[in-house]
Amino acid sequence: LKASIVVRKTKESKSFNVNNFVVSELTLNKYKIRASLRLDIEDIQLLIGENNDISNYDFHVYDVFFHFEVNELPLTDLTPKIAFNKSEEKIYNDENWINYDNNNMLLVRFYRTFHGYLSFKLSVIPKETYHYYRQNVILNHKPIKKSKPTIVCIEYPSSAQDNGLAFFEYLLKNYSNKYNIYYVIHKNSADLDNLKQYKDNVIFYKTAENLKVLYEADIICHTHTSYYILPFRVNELERELATKKRVFLQHGIIGVRDLRYMYGRKKHERFTDLFVVSSSREKKIITNNYGFS
Repeated sequence: LKASIVVRKTKESKSFNVNNFVVSELTLNKYKIRASLRLDIEDIQLLIGENNDISNYDFHVYDVFFHFEVNELPLTDLTPKIAFNKSEEKIYNDENWINYDNNNMLLVRFYRTFHGYLSFKLSVIPKETYHYYRQNVILNHKPIKKSKPTIVCIEYPSSAQDNGLAFFEYLLKNYSNKYNIYYVIHKNSADLDNLKQYKDNVIFYKTAENLKVLYEADIICHTHTSYYILPFRVNELERELATKKRVFLQHGIIGVRDLRYMYGRKKHERFTDLFVVSSSREKKIITNNYGFS
């Protein structure tokens, strides 16, 4: 029995021998295989890649495949994905924390894909952020008191150069007396110079401050997806995000491109609450075709 983990975006594949498995005969010519696949930290580091900036958002999704051979009988070369049953999804622990190195924890989050297969994501999180999360969110979650509403702006966690930055600057100039206003970006971003005059309003991605401002926020202004505000993806933080008002600072002109597969309202996902458009024509397209009013 062998297993392969495929990086969905790059199609790179890592193969692993599976030595720990049991075969049970259910009925004539029908068998069940129960197996466990073990990955060491060294394997995880190979999957992440040595040139990957672990302080930034990791876009990679990892899909799990398997293949088996029988000595007495040639079989197909097909390597199917491992299924993830809907019933198991409800009881599955989505927080699997592992010590990554002296300064960081590793979050391995398994999840069920839209089509019902097993995939996972890897997130390397500073230990300071992890300990804040355990102590102040999981064990001692208290509402954050604030003097005025909070607005958080974000593009990609590595970017500050688009309409997210422009809207952030507009808010600071015109509404800083009415709102607490922040911009979230990762600490090694090439765009930090664009924010150097606003350093008191900048929150570094994946820090404890990132968690604090998530729970403090009333409104998330996003140019792509509001999930980028999360220092890591787990059910607890996604539930918190669902309590926020979300404003999509749409960029480009949707009127000339069909982007319903990305931004259309879906039954299983609340993408945003307010959709910023560029013209009356575009507003009509969004209303008629994307499910927003």
